[in-house]
Amino acid sequence: MFKKIVCVALCLLMLLPVLVACKKEDAVSEIVDEASKTTCTLNVWLMAEPGMDMAQAEKVAEAINKVTKAKYRTKLNFKFFSEAEYYDAVEAAFAWEDANNDSRIMTGKEDETGAKGYINEYGMVELVYPEIAENEVDILFIGDFEKYSTYIGNRWLAVLDGQIQDRQELSATINPTLLTAARYDKQIYGVPNNHGAGHYTYLQVRTDLLEEYADFRQGTTLYDTAFQGFLDYVYRTYGDPAEKIYPIYSETGTIDLNFYHYWNFAVNDETGGVSAMPETFSIFGDSYSGKTQLGNVNLLGDRDYMRSLAAKVYYEHTDGYITTDATANYAVRVVKGGLAEKQAAEEAGYTVIQMEGPTLRNADVYSSMFAVGARSYSVKRSMEIITYFNTDEEIRNLLQYGIRDVNYSLSTKRIEGLEYPYITFLPGNGYRMDVAKTGNQFLAYPVGEENAQQWEADKEQNLELTKYPGLGVHLDQTLYKLNLKNVRIINAVSAAVKTYLDTLQTPSQVMSLYSVLAPYVPGEEDEAAAAKNASMAAALLELTGPVNYVNEGAATAVTAEDLAAALTAYQQTERPINRSLQYAPYQLYVEWCVNAGVTNG
Repeated sequence: MFKKIVCVALCLLMLLPVLVACKKEDAVSEIVDEASKTTCTLNVWLMAEPGMDMAQAEKVAEAINKVTKAKYRTKLNFKFFSEAEYYDAVEAAFAWEDANNDSRIMTGKEDETGAKGYINEYGMVELVYPEIAENEVDILFIGDFEKYSTYIGNRWLAVLDGQIQDRQELSATINPTLLTAARYDKQIYGVPNNHGAGHYTYLQVRTDLLEEYADFRQGTTLYDTAFQGFLDYVYRTYGDPAEKIYPIYSETGTIDLNFYHYWNFAVNDETGGVSAMPETFSIFGDSYSGKTQLGNVNLLGDRDYMRSLAAKVYYEHTDGYITTDATANYAVRVVKGGLAEKQAAEEAGYTVIQMEGPTLRNADVYSSMFAVGARSYSVKRSMEIITYFNTDEEIRNLLQYGIRDVNYSLSTKRIEGLEYPYITFLPGNGYRMDVAKTGNQFLAYPVGEENAQQWEADKEQNLELTKYPGLGVHLDQTLYKLNLKNVRIINAVSAAVKTYLDTLQTPSQVMSLYSVLAPYVPGEEDEAAAAKNASMAAALLELTGPVNYVNEGAATAVTAEDLAAALTAYQQTERPINRSLQYAPYQLYVEWCVNAGVTNG
């Protein structure tokens, strides 16, 4: 019996190395398989600047992948395109995804049948990154509101609200005003990159002249009577050529200080699509200064608007009032610039009178965003990388400027005991990206010693940001249809009226026009309003002469009756109960405000 036990024990000892080897092989296999399941490959679509050296771009991509593979087990396929090529390439890729949704290459973590890792010749686990389709859209740059709106409408972008909420480091980094503005129909489809937004509009005034004019009262615009009194004083007192001081300096010879939103929409005659043109004159509009929701005013019958126009005409057509010579002596200059410029003017001894603070507009929000494709290999992984680009200084500058001491050198400037970094490009550098198109701008090193403190000024400026009341406005014509005939009529007549207004030479001509045009007054009886609109329509066409608009593809003369009807339709502000009705632009804006939760305040 004892001999049998000894034999069994010897057999077990002989088998033990084999069993241990089997367990070790199984464990390594499990490690390799599990590691490969967590690998991910993403396509990153970016807009490069002119002169991009693609060989250098590949070296930068390799450097970035060393970091992202180590940190996230994520491989990035960078796709660089020029600005002219970029959106066509992205949209072609989206179209390919639409057409090939069932046959896309999907391997790795999201598809458990994918390739596995292996042990290399050094006995180390070598990870295998899954192959994905060349046309896969994972991370993409968006720099245009119309593209953002179109891609959302085509269901090409993933909703990111939950992903942003789960990444506190990202939500804590993005300026909250920018993040709120990125919402489209109450959801976020793009991550705005931090940057200095908006600008100040202010008057740079000679302090000695202000002190000399005892009756000066600060107004709210260059066009009001307080400023006009001061400017007239300078014009009268310093008109002698020997000691001439011009009231106003303007590079163009005009005074373009207009805080109005116009209800103007460009119509695509082929598709019937419309796009907002808020800076193009229309008969209808509203001042946006200090408002959260726009109104709807017939500007030709609005006393404030017409008085501002009269002051503009007076300044521009009074001989010797405006100079275009920057070296001449002048009292006032209108400046649009950042906080640093405003502070520099104050330090130079000028009195700075602010007309408008930094205002967040569509171009500020939607000119610099990262989004994720709706059919991304992994939305979660894509957001990990977007978060990395927006929160990590090292990877941010690698993507923006390339490899340190190869593409650029890094220096610091000491100001009031603090060190501010800045870069200088090295000879032969061919890696070229726009700092506004690669992530959080405030994490990128400024270029040049003179700009070392630029981001600090921009951050301070962002603290004063207010939202433009038309920010993010999009008119959903799938549910609500604009009356395109009325839009075309008002657009055509507005253009003709603008041409006529530009011919006016004196303030009295402007105010005489105001007295002739009988404006609609809200609350009037329908019959009274219709009569006034008929009177205004006839008067406008008499001033402008014949006006044509496109009607069913053909040029058609605007009649007084059609214009009066369009004026009446444009004045409607209530939301129609029946969605099948055709809307006026302001009615659609009201509908958008209701859906977006925008209220007067």
